[in-house]
Amino acid sequence: MFQILPVIAASYFNLTTLPVEMWSTILRYLDPLSLLDVARSTTYLLNVCQGDPMLRKQLQRGLKEEKNLAKDLIANPRKILIAKRRLLAKKAFHNVFEKKEIFTNILKRKASRDLEDNRRPTKKVKLCRI
Repeated sequence: MFQILPVIAASYFNLTTLPVEMWSTILRYLDPLSLLDVARSTTYLLNVCQGDPMLRKQLQRGLKEEKNLAKDLIANPRKILIAKRRLLAKKAFHNVFEKKEIFTNILKRKASRDLEDNRRPTKKVKLCRI
C-alpha cells in the first residue's frame, strides 16, 4: 500500500502545500524503504525528511537496508526472486496498462489476418476495465 505514496506525491503536486508538521507525522508511519522511495520522489519531501531527526534516522536505516539487500543479492543469487517481486510490485500500475495494450494488439492482428484470408472476422472481445 505504501508503495503508491511516491506516485501520489509526484502526480499531485498541490499536496505539498500541507504544513511540514503534517507531512512529518504522515511519513513517520512508513517503513524505512518506503520512506526512502518517498524522499527520492520530490525534493520537498526529501527536505521534510532531512529536517526531522526521527525521519532522518529512518532514511539512514533505509539506505543501510538497501545496501545490505544489494550485498545479499550478490552473495546469494536465490534472493533475486525477492527483488523481482519487489520490482513487480512497483511496476504493477504500469503493467496493467501494458497488458491491455498487448491484448488489443493481438486482437488487431487476428482481425487483419482474417481479412487477408477472406475469412469471417473473429468476434470482437469487449475489454473489461480494471
